[in-house]
Amino acid sequence: MNIASGLASGRVTSPELVRTAVAMALEKAGIRQASNVLLFLSRDFDRDVPQALRAAAKTAACVAISGCTASGLFTEETWVLDQPSAAALVIPPGLVTIKLRDQPWLSFSGQARLPFAWQKGSKRVGMLENNAQAWAHAQLASNQCAEIQLPQFDMHLANSTGLRQLSSFQPVHSAAGHRLERLGSQSALDNLRRALPADLREQPPLHQLCLLRDKDSFPLNLLSTTVDGSVLLSEAIDTSQSLAWAIRQPLSAELEIRQLLAHAARTCPRPDFSLMFSCFGRGPLFFGSDDRNLCAFRESFPDTPLLGCYGNGQIVPGDQENQLLQQSVLTLLFKGQHAV
Repeated sequence: MNIASGLASGRVTSPELVRTAVAMALEKAGIRQASNVLLFLSRDFDRDVPQALRAAAKTAACVAISGCTASGLFTEETWVLDQPSAAALVIPPGLVTIKLRDQPWLSFSGQARLPFAWQKGSKRVGMLENNAQAWAHAQLASNQCAEIQLPQFDMHLANSTGLRQLSSFQPVHSAAGHRLERLGSQSALDNLRRALPADLREQPPLHQLCLLRDKDSFPLNLLSTTVDGSVLLSEAIDTSQSLAWAIRQPLSAELEIRQLLAHAARTCPRPDFSLMFSCFGRGPLFFGSDDRNLCAFRESFPDTPLLGCYGNGQIVPGDQENQLLQQSVLTLLFKGQHAV
């Protein structure tokens, strides 16, 4: 199955960058026409998306073009953060289309939070980038929300939170809505400081911290602290819960995603292609030089085409409804069920 990616960058936005990225992917795949194109553009293209979509459609000779603008782009070969760029993944024509049961919708949103209509109902996976543009079938979405399915592929999901647990689980003694007042026998802030390494206690790095609920629930992000020692969280909680502090740091995050992708390679060997949606805060700037998540992907899947982007949040299905995560790296592995 000939699937391939391409990435082009330059000093200014232009349809030529899009043509180059798509043409590069077509050449690597050894095809002249695509049945589907997944196209990501840097935020520099926000005002030029219609021209970009026309360039992609003409180059790939198809109109099944979906994607969004994002803060940065990458493929299996490289990443770009600070230049106008276009990245594309092309899927060849002729694949047998089989509707797979319960396949999640691949979803892209430019809204500030998970769209209300996407919270329940069909399962969804994808990317959210505040104020981004999104498109499907080569048409710009008027509500900044686009969705597609790739029915000829099975999908395997691997989500890296990059977290290291700092404390044991403790009961919530006092809470009001999003405000955690007392955890264990202490104020929330004192309890947090006790769990932190000594060098972080004076000024806790809230952007790196979260609270774990249990192994099957997504972590709670910390928003701020208050003068009375309370901590404001991303979701409401109550006193029936037990919570544990966790921190996200480069070395432990890299170790976690390496283990996660190594396991995924055993569960889903030799996928046809992959998509990766990374929080901007988990990209190269988090590691100080290179994107270690991308390095981990190449080690576990050296021959797999990859298309990815950096944004604000990752959309994943939960037990009861779809969820929006931050500071995560979501990897989707696609394996064809029927090919020519």
